[in-house]
Amino acid sequence: KVRCINQHISGQLGCGYTNKKIVLKRWYDEGEFAQCDSPAKTKVSIEKQHIVITETLYDFNQAEIKPIYYQSLNKLAELIKTYSKSKLVISGHTDSKGSSAYNIQLSKRRAQSVAKYFTEKGIESSRIVMKNQGEQDIREVEANDVSRVFNRYTSITLFLNTSGKKDI
Repeated sequence: KVRCINQHISGQLGCGYTNKKIVLKRWYDEGEFAQCDSPAKTKVSIEKQHIVITETLYDFNQAEIKPIYYQSLNKLAELIKTYSKSKLVISGHTDSKGSSAYNIQLSKRRAQSVAKYFTEKGIESSRIVMKNQGEQDIREVEANDVSRVFNRYTSITLFLNTSGKKDI
């Protein structure tokens, strides 16, 4: 996980495949989601349902989406528009600084910010589920301010239902 985050920071492409999950560890600059290093380096054949997971990171006490994420969020919006049976789950997270009650509210604002971005792109709110995790699910031990950065995020999970289509 740390290696993938370091690749993200240094601008290198990184992704991993697990079962039916495509875990995106970096927002891609261009191209399709299938551009991850795979043996074929072509379109990915998938079953009718799979999961795309990605995230947005935040500065301390902030809930505004950084512009570096817009292009990839737009790609997710295109996917969910193309596959009308798909759903989004947006889960907001915080580091452990602050009270639990405050962190729940901050994680809610982060999830709402991402949900609003998608609804402004034409995604129906009925296709979006939001979760407020606060400081639950800490991913990195918070030894210093740098390590806390990786606990301030929204996880965006696209349950992509591609019924009737072979490739994406």
